[in-house]
Amino acid sequence: MFNRTHIKIDENLGSLILESFKIVDQNGDGMIDRAQFKLLWRSLGQVISDKNLNTLAEESFKKLENEQEMDISTFIEIFSLKYIHPPSTKSIYDAFNILGINTVNDLRKILSKGDDKLSDEQINRFMEIGNLRDSNAYLDYNDLVNLFTNKNPDKSLKVYF
Repeated sequence: MFNRTHIKIDENLGSLILESFKIVDQNGDGMIDRAQFKLLWRSLGQVISDKNLNTLAEESFKKLENEQEMDISTFIEIFSLKYIHPPSTKSIYDAFNILGINTVNDLRKILSKGDDKLSDEQINRFMEIGNLRDSNAYLDYNDLVNLFTNKNPDKSLKVYF
C-alpha cells in the first residue's frame, strides 16, 4: 500500500465542494451525517463501490469526537486525501478496446466481474440509461466512453447489428 498525498483543492473544486455541501446539509447547521457524507462523496464524481464507501464513511466518522456529524473542513481534509482523478477519455477507450468489449453482452459480462463488480440491478440500470436492450448489438466505443465520462448523459448509445 502506498501513502497518498493531499490534492490541491483549486478554486473551482473548492466552490463545487462548498455548494454541494450546502445542498446536502439540509438543515443548514454546517454538519453532515454518514448518509449525507456518502451522498456528497458520490455527488462530487467519486466512483466507489458501496462496500468501500461504507468503510470510508465508518473510518472517517470514528475519528471524530462525537462520531455522528462532520463539518466541511473535516470533509475537505478527507476528500483531499482520498480524491481519485477521473480517468481520461483515452484511458477508458483503451480499456474497452483491450478488454475486447464489442457487444452489449460483452459489456454486461465485464461489469459483473472483478472486485468492484456491479449488481444485476446496477447493470440493468446502466443498460437502461444507455438504452442498451439488444445483447447482441455492437457498441460504438466513442458513445460508450461519452456515457462513462458523462459527456452526453441524455444521449443513447448507438448500437449496430
